[in-house]
Amino acid sequence: MNALAPSLDLAPALVVLPGPRAAAADAVKAAAIRAPDARDLFEHGPVLVAHAAMTAKRLGLNMPPR
Repeated sequence: MNALAPSLDLAPALVVLPGPRAAAADAVKAAAIRAPDARDLFEHGPVLVAHAAMTAKRLGLNMPPR
């Protein structure tokens, strides 16, 4: 019998590409977001990111503390 895995309540994921391109994705959808919204999400999170230092640099922010 296949049991359904419990759903996880995770923070949204943030992806910032070179230039003014960013997107956020949660369990329901993914959407392009404006750079100011990406900065706000990154600074005031909770948010999941890979390579936080590079993400901060692309957003014009200081590297977050480790």
